[in-house]
Amino acid sequence: PTTETPVPTTETPVPTTETPVPTTETPVPTTETPVPTTETPVPTAQTPEPQTEVPTTPAPKKEYLNLRDDDGQTFTGARFGVLSDGYLLYPNETDRQVTFEGSDCQLRWTSFDVEGQEGNCVFDYVQVTVDGASWKYCGTALPPPRTFRGYKRISVHLHTDNFVSRAGFNVGFQCEAAPATPQTCRDLSTAVGDVASAWHDVGGARYSCSWYAGRPTRCHQFGSIYRRVFTAKEACCVCGGGTVTAPLSDVDFKQAANAVELRTARYRASVHPANALFARRGAAYTFTVRAPAAMASNVAVSLEHEGDAYPREMYAVRTSGRPAAVQVEVALDADAAIGLYTLVVEYPGSRVEALMTVLVNAVARGDAAYLGGAGWAVAEYVENNEGVVFTGSAGSHAGYVYEYDQYAWNTVAVAARSLRRMPVVDRADLTLVTRHLTYSVNKDICYGKWGSGSYTTGRPGGGYECDAAAGRPCRGPSYWKNMTDVFSLHTSLGYRPIQYCQCWVYAAVYTSVGRALGIPTRVTTVFNSAADKDRNRAIDTFYRFTDSGALVPTYSAGLKKDSVWNFHTWNDVWFRRTDIDCAALGLRAGCANGWQAVDATPQLRSAGGSGVAGAAFQMGPAALGLVRGNYHPVCRPGVVELNATLAEKYGCYDTEFVITEANANINEWVKDSSSPTGWSLHDSHITDPDGNAMLIQGHSALTKRSGPISDDCRNRVTCGAEENYVTKEYKEAEPSGPGTPTMPSCASPNPPLHCSGPKFKWNANARRATVLGESTAKVTFEAGMGLSPRVDGHVVNVDGHAHADFTPSLRFTLGEAATVVCTFIVTAVDYRSEPVDGVDGNVATRTVRVAPAAGEIGSCSAAFTREDYVRFTGGDFDAFALKIVATAAVGDSWVVREHQKVLCTPEAGAATNAVRIPCRGMNGVWAA
Repeated sequence: PTTETPVPTTETPVPTTETPVPTTETPVPTTETPVPTTETPVPTAQTPEPQTEVPTTPAPKKEYLNLRDDDGQTFTGARFGVLSDGYLLYPNETDRQVTFEGSDCQLRWTSFDVEGQEGNCVFDYVQVTVDGASWKYCGTALPPPRTFRGYKRISVHLHTDNFVSRAGFNVGFQCEAAPATPQTCRDLSTAVGDVASAWHDVGGARYSCSWYAGRPTRCHQFGSIYRRVFTAKEACCVCGGGTVTAPLSDVDFKQAANAVELRTARYRASVHPANALFARRGAAYTFTVRAPAAMASNVAVSLEHEGDAYPREMYAVRTSGRPAAVQVEVALDADAAIGLYTLVVEYPGSRVEALMTVLVNAVARGDAAYLGGAGWAVAEYVENNEGVVFTGSAGSHAGYVYEYDQYAWNTVAVAARSLRRMPVVDRADLTLVTRHLTYSVNKDICYGKWGSGSYTTGRPGGGYECDAAAGRPCRGPSYWKNMTDVFSLHTSLGYRPIQYCQCWVYAAVYTSVGRALGIPTRVTTVFNSAADKDRNRAIDTFYRFTDSGALVPTYSAGLKKDSVWNFHTWNDVWFRRTDIDCAALGLRAGCANGWQAVDATPQLRSAGGSGVAGAAFQMGPAALGLVRGNYHPVCRPGVVELNATLAEKYGCYDTEFVITEANANINEWVKDSSSPTGWSLHDSHITDPDGNAMLIQGHSALTKRSGPISDDCRNRVTCGAEENYVTKEYKEAEPSGPGTPTMPSCASPNPPLHCSGPKFKWNANARRATVLGESTAKVTFEAGMGLSPRVDGHVVNVDGHAHADFTPSLRFTLGEAATVVCTFIVTAVDYRSEPVDGVDGNVATRTVRVAPAAGEIGSCSAAFTREDYVRFTGGDFDAFALKIVATAAVGDSWVVREHQKVLCTPEAGAATNAVRIPCRGMNGVWAA
């Protein structure tokens, strides 16, 4: 609200500009009936045939244009002909464009053959752009014919990659002359003083006249920006240097007044097409039609989507007022479809089009996203255009400031485009919308990359060749902290995914897209996040004894490999659910309302939803109210979530998976030839993140606290004041457990995945862990793993630094004399705990044997130095952390301890002897 206070001040001149409207529009009859014609002698008017046979303007001749010879050209006025690509087979790696400016332009395609599959044009494509809206075509089907009413600037752009050439296209075009009479006004291009100081856009950026040169329509669009100093016509003259053609409109869309009323002033404050309107569902957008022939009874208003009607039951139109000043109100239902549409206003002899973005309305009671009147929540989760994203480990994490830029037109356009696969009617349902966005953000906007290999060179499968000089740069995920950079590159690449992203970038992009559409959205990071592949609410790990008696991890074919991520970042979105049967769960109505977990880095295919056929990489929304209580929602009749051919829209939506992410058990299996399954399950287990005495999956969930960001956080000193732990929204207080999965039993005709291999039974509700130590007659193991120089903090990747080396240790007391075999395994991993080299990431393995006397407290340890791990830092192997697994075995008594130390490779130029060292990438800050 504080940032928005200047908006009304900026818009105060609106009434002043609106008052002279009748004066400004007086030339309209002159425009429709040219002056020379009106003044012709009466005899000429009485003999019209000669006038018709001798036109004052010669008819345009048919033209044959092509992108090869006419690339970059703009053709204006009345003309018709054929535009082609200009080749038998179009060339690779080309971007060519032709632009038309005129009235009532038409495009009619006669042949079309461009590499790609319709609906997924990522390689080659033809893109048609009109006033900020665009359509992309590929494949062999003819694009639909289109007519663009009014004065338009239309670009036809061909983009090709470096593979496959096709026959190209032919499209017929026809445009009429501009409807407006040239207006002459004084040249302000050399103006000084107040006029010159006002020559900037609404974002504060200054442009020279050359930036606008040759863009009369853009001049006209931007003319209203300068109304405090000079008129729109004069603004055009600043660009054109004298005489320009300025199309006039009979419709006053009252953009400034609506922006205040609908809380969309910050969208309007960003540079956008002049005919861009921002509406909210559950509210009305009002405007005035001032045409002389307009009356309340003959003004027709409708919403369209690519030529098809927007569902009429989702909005109402009311007209009133006197002739030539008709007041129009477009009232959108509280559950209207969101996205970008065309508002069409028709009255006798005229048709006016505008781009209307329909947004979610978090302050309207009828909207599913209504935030209960909490102004602070609207300000933080809908309107705040920046945030803090936390990464690292539970005991060593840091916050980074991200710019979401959800008000920028490019962001709004990409957000609306992300819904293109969904039928319009489905865009009214936030359950379907927020689910689909996890699919489209992941598939369309960002290309994910983990592990080894260059992040700045090469070409991934399905991606583009990294070439910054050619406008195709590749960046590591830690580079992207301003979403304008993401969306600008995405758009310039022809809507190809940018390279590269990981989970926290996907979450930031999703936040931008969600807030751009008005959906309350936040970024949440969960530390020690489990990734369960077989839906038994547990992370299964496997070990075997070597011939020498050492206990080491193993992985066998046929066993699903689960993992625990150091952290995983996703989103929560807020709305009321109507698709969950709370009564079937024994819960009261509204049990699933509120925050919903969604993930644009989906790890498994999931069925159900809108705009996607079958099972696809999408995740959520999973209601936190159900996740916290370990409730898996009852699906609608006939829906089976694991069925890859599922055609139903509404499924269980991955609640089972989120329960595991935040609260999984740990199962330790040891190879056992005497067991019927070949494995035995260890009855107790302790994993030791951050020195705790029990494993905590979903150790903590962290998001940004509402309010402004501190200078300390912006300057990377600490973001502690910004931390808001929401762990209790995901789970009960520890020791909590993940509950029992709601899956078919192993005796069913089609048993679930967990029934194969050793994982043949469900987990109990209780957390499967012992408290401090584990004891048998032979040995008592102490809790935890010792680490020197200290358990918490980073390993500092600086030769000679006091924290460059580390030594893990285990302690125990023997009940009888015996040899204890200790094994210490250190692996270089990314933040998902996956080996950075994609194989084993083995830094070093050391086995130690000790034989203390009975009753004596014994210990074993192994030292690791920078020489062991430095080869996994920098270059193609830039490890996030060192995973330490320590095992100890005395006969058939054994224990496993785990810990991870985040690596800190200092940023370029950082002082390596300081008490605080900023680390490269997203690895935080080391503090002494």
